[in-house]
Amino acid sequence: LTVWVSLIWVLYNMIILGGAVAVSVEARQIREAHRVEIAMPAAIAREDGHMLPCTLRDYSDGGVGLEMREPDALRENEKVWLLLRRGQQEFSFPCQVQRVFGHRAGVRLHQLTTQQHIEFI
Repeated sequence: LTVWVSLIWVLYNMIILGGAVAVSVEARQIREAHRVEIAMPAAIAREDGHMLPCTLRDYSDGGVGLEMREPDALRENEKVWLLLRRGQQEFSFPCQVQRVFGHRAGVRLHQLTTQQHIEFI
């Protein structure tokens, strides 16, 4: 009986130790803000005046993930405006393209005013 109790106790401790090791090697989260998945029509206005339709795929306080209709439609570090519509109202937000990979693009929002931040959320 003592052997069985000791064996169960050792197995229990090994499970707890395994959990502690798994937590210690877990990948660290590197995002500053939590991303929210969404599918929302949007548009990008370039400095040269061209408008590019796109779909907002995720957003956070610091930026958005976009899916463009055409691959490589944007250039990295390009300054653009994100155009969103809510009902009959349209809002624009200054941004900079951080990365482009095929049809997808990551865009960082510039410093927003309090009113722009309210409109973005």
